[in-house]
Amino acid sequence: MPELNDSISATPKASMKNKSWFRMQAGVPGDADIYIYDEIGFWGVTAKQFVSELNALGDITHINLHINSPGGDVFEGIAIFNALKNQGATITVYVDGVAASMASVIAMAG
Repeated sequence: MPELNDSISATPKASMKNKSWFRMQAGVPGDADIYIYDEIGFWGVTAKQFVSELNALGDITHINLHINSPGGDVFEGIAIFNALKNQGATITVYVDGVAASMASVIAMAG
C-alpha cells in the first residue's frame, strides 16, 4: 500500500472538531483522495475552504472522489464542482452510499 505524503482535514468549527464533511489526502505522487461524506456546506464549511485545501494538494493528476452525501447548499456545491473541473486532474467518482441533490452535481465533475 502506498505511503501517504500529505493529509489535509478541515475542521469547520472548534465545537465540531473531527466532524468535517470532507477530507483530502495526497497519496502516491500525483494522486489524491477526496471524501465528501455529509451535507454540502453544512457546519459552516464553505467552498472557499474546500478550494483552498484542494489547491494545497499541489500538482495532482488524478483524483479519486468519494461521495456519500444527501446534497446541500446549491451555491457552495456549484463552486466545488467548478473548482474540481478547473483543477485539471482526471477525476474518478465513487458513490460510496448516496450522491443526492447537489452531491450528484459534484459527482458529474468526474
